[in-house]
Amino acid sequence: MDSEKLLEVIQVQRHDFLNHLQVISGFLQLNKPERIREYIELIILEMRAMSQTARFKIPEITAALLVGFNEASKYQAKMELMVNSNLDHCMVAGPVVGEALESVLNCFLRI
Repeated sequence: MDSEKLLEVIQVQRHDFLNHLQVISGFLQLNKPERIREYIELIILEMRAMSQTARFKIPEITAALLVGFNEASKYQAKMELMVNSNLDHCMVAGPVVGEALESVLNCFLRI
C-alpha cells in the first residue's frame, strides 16, 4: 500500500469536510433551510458508501478501497461497493489481499 496515496485520501476527506461546512454555512446565511436539509442528505449518502469500506476485518482491504474511491473520483468514475462479507474467514494474508485488490483497481482505473 502506497502510504502517500492513503495520506492523500485523508487530505481529500479533510478538504471535502471543510467544503461541506462552508456550503451549509452559505445556505444558512441565505436562510435556505430546505437546501441545507437536501445537502445534508446528499452528504449522508456519500458517507454511507464510504463507510462500507470499514466493514472488512482486513485493514489492507479498507485502505485499498479508500484509495480506490479517491482515485476513481479523479477520473470522474463512480465506484459502488456492496459488502456481503466482512472476510473474517479469509485465509490469505491481509497484505496479499490488499495488494491484489489494489492491482485490480489500478487496472480498472489504468493508473
